[in-house]
Amino acid sequence: MLIIKINNYRSKNKLFDLALAPVSAIAHTWITLRRKLYEPTLSNEAFFRYKYKTRFNQALPLENPLSFNQKIQWRKLYEKNPLFTILADKYAVRQYVADRVGEQYLIPLVDYCQSTDEMDYANYPNHIVIKATHDCGSVILIRDKKDIQESAIKKQLNKALDINFYSFNREWHYKDIPPAIIVEKMLLDENGNIPFDFKLHTFGGKVEWIQVANPSHTCNTMFDADWKRLPFSYLNQIDETPIPPPPNLKKIVEIAEKLSEGINYVRVDLYVVKGQVYFGEMTLTPNGGYGAFTPNSYDLEYGKKFILDLEKYAPLK
Repeated sequence: MLIIKINNYRSKNKLFDLALAPVSAIAHTWITLRRKLYEPTLSNEAFFRYKYKTRFNQALPLENPLSFNQKIQWRKLYEKNPLFTILADKYAVRQYVADRVGEQYLIPLVDYCQSTDEMDYANYPNHIVIKATHDCGSVILIRDKKDIQESAIKKQLNKALDINFYSFNREWHYKDIPPAIIVEKMLLDENGNIPFDFKLHTFGGKVEWIQVANPSHTCNTMFDADWKRLPFSYLNQIDETPIPPPPNLKKIVEIAEKLSEGINYVRVDLYVVKGQVYFGEMTLTPNGGYGAFTPNSYDLEYGKKFILDLEKYAPLK
């Protein structure tokens, strides 16, 4: 089987890039055909094995998963906890957060709509964030209401509402989320900037690692719960800029641990703006279980902390 891996490669030689362009086009066509024609024919188990092999160039040991990413694949296939659908629903999870830690940690909700026709732009504040509730990534940032292009937003949101996000990586907890739209107040720091995203990875209700994503989500820096820098990268490159701990570090750890109590693994995303902690989202299968650790030993290290509920969810023999 031909495997072509070209990820938006750019050299410093423009002539080389021009020569490479046809190859890139062929690779893109191959990937598109593979997704549309081959992947839909696979069972869930075969799909996860195929995707994992493509990403990491090794077989997926579903019978005895050891690493963090391997256990995420196992979870997608077997761990069908009804709570997970609530946690993945960006609207329904708000009630869960309010019940667990209090509604004061929720980003102010401006609107909830089941269709784009219900959106009332005239009554929205100047700075807003528009999200689809049933997927990951359909986010529109509006820094100035006068720049809103309703037709473009409607087109983008309608496209998202028509897609079942489950179909991409077969993360089953997205499958039955009712598609809808929420509009939230945009969080801005003292300088008018979007704040850092604190992603607290919890295992059995305990924060084991904090992933700090810059506002553009192009860099990550890793810390433990005491803000000791951890020597690995995950998914994106490391941000070498010194990042001081938030003044309420203990509070954000406490909130994440309360929200994750009773769950063997979940990532809790929080923001801190002007001393106030805000809840972002909860993620059960980060990056679909395809986020690479460097060095890879940390994939195994956090896999040890991810204790699967084999009694409840193990497949029948």
